[in-house]
Amino acid sequence: MRRIINWFRQRFGRQAVQRSEADAEALRVAFRDRYHNFRLLLSANNRSLEMMAEIEQALQGNRPFGMTFVRSNATGVSVNVLRMIRNLEMLAPGKYDGLRDSFNRIRENVEGILRERRHAHPPAGENRLVVPLGEVGRSLSDTVGSKMAHLGEIRRQAAEQEFMVPSGFAVTAHAYDRFMEESGLRTEINRLFQTADTENIEQLYTLSADIQQRIIRAELPPDIAE
Repeated sequence: MRRIINWFRQRFGRQAVQRSEADAEALRVAFRDRYHNFRLLLSANNRSLEMMAEIEQALQGNRPFGMTFVRSNATGVSVNVLRMIRNLEMLAPGKYDGLRDSFNRIRENVEGILRERRHAHPPAGENRLVVPLGEVGRSLSDTVGSKMAHLGEIRRQAAEQEFMVPSGFAVTAHAYDRFMEESGLRTEINRLFQTADTENIEQLYTLSADIQQRIIRAELPPDIAE
């Protein structure tokens, strides 16, 4: 009888140890996955806060900006908030089901406002391919970009102080759009982005280099090249 009892103890004792080890490994895997999602959540949250801070600094009037800046930052915040929602869903399945619907409603409202703003207030000189640097200033941020607008402001202030300032010009967003459409690059680049793994940094570097080379090799439309 004692032999039978010892046999049962040895057999089922080993099974209990095996189950205990399997349970511990499952807990380690679950903890590792949740910790990874938590870090991604913090990263997306920090990036969203940085973009919001950039918008607040721009609103203080210290540097020129246009709707391109607003749209790009709004898109960046939207992307990172969506990442936060995904990570929350992974951390606590079933507890944040309503967040995605609320996010989509807010995003649609913001995109609607930005579309109305874009069509209601077209930037001056948007049909020109280039703008002389002497005409570039804060009001042309949407036409030539915020950096060139800032450079134009610096040039104007330097000229007022009677400093010698070299002439130059800025390529407009209209020229860029013409180039991208007529070369077919916009469709190519959109396709590349749709198939890219945005979580893979090395792949994003490779994608960036590929897009740069496609732009360099593309031919200008005849009237732009002239």
